[in-house]
Amino acid sequence: DFRTPLTVTKPPLAKLLGLEYQQTEVPQHLSIMKKNTSRLLKLVNELLDFRKSEIGGLKLTFVEANISSQVRNLHLRFSQLIEERGLQFDLELGEKDIHAFVDKEAFKKILSNLISNAIKYSKDKVSISLFRDEKKLTLIVKNDGNIIPIHLKDKIFEPFFRVDGSSTTSGTGIGLSLAHSLAQLHNGNLQLVADSNFNVFELTVPLHQKEEFMFYAESETEPNEKEI
Repeated sequence: DFRTPLTVTKPPLAKLLGLEYQQTEVPQHLSIMKKNTSRLLKLVNELLDFRKSEIGGLKLTFVEANISSQVRNLHLRFSQLIEERGLQFDLELGEKDIHAFVDKEAFKKILSNLISNAIKYSKDKVSISLFRDEKKLTLIVKNDGNIIPIHLKDKIFEPFFRVDGSSTTSGTGIGLSLAHSLAQLHNGNLQLVADSNFNVFELTVPLHQKEEFMFYAESETEPNEKEI
């Protein structure tokens, strides 16, 4: 189990970081170690999720979620990086929050990948739009980085594929592939849309799924399965 050594390393590091040291470089080095441990753990989890999605072993549980809130929370999470990069970031979520039945953790992975990539590869501008119709929600993520050739619109979702010139950027090369697989497991789709000025990723997901689970705040009992 790759995760176990990384998981058990984090608590001792956190404890050491809480101590006082005469040498200022000690907590700095410990902080770097903690960040790298968290990064490695994240990559291992991503690889395992990718493997499960490839062999059909990743099972999703669809519960009602506030998608607008998820997008806002991720925007807040990346706000410091956005500020450091000096990016113009436009967020259009509409007046009313949009709810849909999704697997919360899996859907968060999709959103996180799309938003972090948009920020990472942008030059000056990133925009996110979220809207819905009667049956589905649509999330559009744009960035003004180097335009991905449209003939690679399917290739970029293949595992470990990198667009020429992006090899210097850190990452496993499976983020988009995992996001694409997770979108399909939601009976939705993730695609690159042709645009001459922006890289445009469009995510569409049904508002409802065949099997849904309802959770009630006042009850701790097992959720009831609902079939539509």
